Amino acid sequence: MRREPLRKSLIGAWKIQKQDPVGILLPAGGILFLQIAASVVFRGWYAEMQWSYQVLLLLSLYLGQFLLMTPLRAAIIGAGSAVMGKEVLSSLQTPALLFVHFVIAVFQTVLVAIIITPTLLLTGLIASQGWFATSTIVLALGTLAATAVAFFVRVFFAYAPFEAIVNGRDGGRALYYGFVGKDLIGVPLLMLTGDFLLAIGVLFCAVGALPAYAIGDLALLHRWSNPIIDEDNDESGQ
Repeated sequence: MRREPLRKSLIGAWKIQKQDPVGILLPAGGILFLQIAASVVFRGWYAEMQWSYQVLLLLSLYLGQFLLMTPLRAAIIGAGSAVMGKEVLSSLQTPALLFVHFVIAVFQTVLVAIIITPTLLLTGLIASQGWFATSTIVLALGTLAATAVAFFVRVFFAYAPFEAIVNGRDGGRALYYGFVGKDLIGVPLLMLTGDFLLAIGVLFCAVGALPAYAIGDLALLHRWSNPIIDEDNDESGQ
């Protein structure tokens, strides 16, 4: 099984958003508001706190966004699915999506910690010898590797939210069936495109971030919903 061209996925996402702007942009705006509010709280309070309270603040903000943003993302996926002809009760599947998000976050945290911990130790050791330029390079490479690993964890399970919300699977089965498999080129390209459009929207016009926010999810939803069967496999009955 192969997937539709990337251009078709992006065009499909834009058409979905135009057909139900309220159902998609309203929860997208809610997510952006939560992120902005968390950023404001973090900047206003973080510097004035002791380190123990700083950690508590970070965990509280992360958990709060985690719990509040999940039903909003479920609403975006549900609205997109409805436009494509499949009505779903996204609110009933929010716990499954929450489980998917939790597992992905755990994977990311563990893998990033495995990379960053020795990187920091090595950086400190090198800096203690007076090689500050080298330690900076090591830290930059370690950070880049950790960022790439966290991104590809998202890539591997990119279809899991749609399995949970649209197909109504529980969290564990959504992760299993939502593994991208052989689609390891198109999915990261779509995700990077969505992130790029969001960054452009924020950079040039804050309002532009609103329509750009859901494009990545909707493009992946359109791609996931429209697989193209290889003709050779179809003829051979595979």
